[in-house]
Amino acid sequence: MRPLAVIIWLWFFVAVGVYLYRGSRWLQRRGDPDAEAQPTRGERKQRQLADIEAQAEAPSPTEALFRQAAAERAAGRPLSSAAPSTPPAADAGAPGGPVPPVTPPMSGEPGAPGGSQTPDGDAPQVTIAQLVAGVDWPCDLSPIVDTRATDLDRRVAFSTSSYPVELVAEAMRRNLTAIGYDIVEVDDRTFAGTSARGKLAVKVHADAAVAADNHPGWIGLPPNSVVVELTARS
Repeated sequence: MRPLAVIIWLWFFVAVGVYLYRGSRWLQRRGDPDAEAQPTRGERKQRQLADIEAQAEAPSPTEALFRQAAAERAAGRPLSSAAPSTPPAADAGAPGGPVPPVTPPMSGEPGAPGGSQTPDGDAPQVTIAQLVAGVDWPCDLSPIVDTRATDLDRRVAFSTSSYPVELVAEAMRRNLTAIGYDIVEVDDRTFAGTSARGKLAVKVHADAAVAADNHPGWIGLPPNSVVVELTARS
């Protein structure tokens, strides 16, 4: 019985010591007006719930990228360029030699201004430049000039080597939606857009070098360049 009595007395003295310590701490905080009040259990639970909600509302990597782009544009360092008012093939100073001019529509014919006149005299078609006017080009996309192309008013391509293909495709879907396009996805990198302007097909190529067999104008782009190809469908 002696060891048991020793254990009981030890437990008693430890419990008394703990209570005395807690009591002294409470008296010390009560007597110090500058001491920070300890949060109650309810307050701690509210703080934990607030932290969980803040984490749930944290922006996704894509949202963070667009917020960063907006901040840099506000600081005078834009990540994206304004949409071209003419097909990218007509950009001044672009490499690849002189660019053949796009034939304007015949005067007196109905249709959208700047549209291309069909050979049989039908109403002018909407050009690719009209379909993409006002698009905020994301991810450092820059136009590709292909002087050998014969459909400059119907097809255009942009490239970037700074962002992955998934992010470029998602950004293009979002920015086309922002100017009124209804997007229908074929797969992760192919989709179609329809708006009051007309119809647009978009294909995002993961590597320009792989697709260069069918697009000679893409030869010479930086390695692993992502290419956004846009085609007018109306």
